[in-house]
This record gives sequence, C-alpha cells and structure tokens, in this order.
Amino acid sequence: MLKKAFIVAIIIILFSSIPAQALRTPQVRENRGTIDAYIANYGLKIGGDYGINSQWAFLADFGTDMIRLGGKYQFQSELALLLGLNHESPFFGINGSKRLNPNLIGVYEFNLSAPKQNPSLFYNLGFLIDIEQEVDLRTGISGSLESGNFPYLQLGIGYQF
Repeated sequence: MLKKAFIVAIIIILFSSIPAQALRTPQVRENRGTIDAYIANYGLKIGGDYGINSQWAFLADFGTDMIRLGGKYQFQSELALLLGLNHESPFFGINGSKRLNPNLIGVYEFNLSAPKQNPSLFYNLGFLIDIEQEVDLRTGISGSLESGNFPYLQLGIGYQF
C-alpha cells in the first residue's frame, strides 16, 4: 500500500505544474458505466458514460461554463469513436487507452469541433491510477491547438459501476 501511495504522490507532483485533464477509457460495458469528478484550474467538472449495449455508450460532462453530450462507439478493445455536442457545437473524436502496468492506464482523446464555423482540434492525454478495483485517480493534460490557448491541469477520481 505504501508503494502505491508513493507512486500516486510522484505522479501528482509531476503533473501539478502541467495543466491537464484525465479521461475515460474507450471500453463500453453493457448496463455498466463510469462516473468521474474533477477539480481543475478552470473549475469543477462531473461526468460519466453508460453502456447501452456492448459497443455504444452515452456520455455526458457538466462543469463550469461547459456541457458536453454525446455517444461513444467502441470499435476495438482500446479504441472508440466519439460524437456529440460540446458547447452547442458538434464534435467528432477518437478515444484510446493502453494499460501500462497492472495499476496504470494511459488514456487519450482527440476531438475536432466546429464552433461558429471555426474548426478547433482539442486534445486530452492522461493517466488512470487504480486505487481499488472500481476506483481510480485521474490526471493528465487538456487543451486545444488554437493559438494562445494553454493546457489545463485537472485531478479527479473515477468510479466504475
């Protein structure tokens, strides 16, 4: 347990100076889902996803000045397509993950959004660190490729049900 706490502390220290957002994995499980909550340098966020069958899930994120509603289609074990509305603008993206060791998963998401006819590419890169079988710590980097935008730091916790 001390080793696990040490690893979590090191990752938090490393990412505390880099703005970030952790993600969900692309896995879809029928009648099962994930709830996550974050504290970030841009505010609070809560969200989740829920599998309606073995390939499709609903997803939703709500936060300070932010609403994202959509769907997730898992087409490979570590890849999913995303589509929906983000701030009333349509988005299309890809979500992926890779287990790095038994307690650490790397996750990523890239979205193309078209707010007011000006397309933007958004990215999220992060880690899920298993604390218990159904609970994990989440952290990573999040931002857009628009000029002048700086990535965000986000730390949170996730629960799978």
